[in-house]
Amino acid sequence: MPNQDTSKESLPPIPILVVDPDPESLRGIMEILDAEGCLTRGASNQEEALAAASSLNPGIILLERSSMDSGGPGACQQLKAAGSLDDSVRLIMMSEERTSSDDVADGLEAGADAYLSKPFSARELLAHVRKQSEYWKEGQRARDVEASFRALFENAPEAIVLMKGERFSDANQRALEVYGCWS
Repeated sequence: MPNQDTSKESLPPIPILVVDPDPESLRGIMEILDAEGCLTRGASNQEEALAAASSLNPGIILLERSSMDSGGPGACQQLKAAGSLDDSVRLIMMSEERTSSDDVADGLEAGADAYLSKPFSARELLAHVRKQSEYWKEGQRARDVEASFRALFENAPEAIVLMKGERFSDANQRALEVYGCWS
């Protein structure tokens, strides 16, 4: 087991799905993350991963490239499309066998947000997870701000109409009451 002393602040309690067909690797990664206060769930194959992604709604997915039937490239899209996952989910692809620069580029081009070549240290794993959790938190904040503005827009006492070029793109309830419906 890699040294777990990271001398950094603890990670936020972000839900993390770890997908790895190797039971030892899966257990080791989850122990490292659990020790940092992460909320983890493990899966060893595609079926388990898709079910867990749907129920856990993770902020980060650590995906061993060989664990999915599509071998990685399609796996990113499959997992990100699972259940109620939104576009803020961060996906870190891992591989012990596919570690060349072309393999890394393929993984990133397929939708991974980061790529870890095995074996890696606890410190390296946590650095990647910490960075991706920052991106995830930013995505969460952006969605919260968008929801706040949407609520202000919808509940404003004034009629508000949004335009894209010369076309209407949105209107609040008051605008529909004042101006009626349009297409």
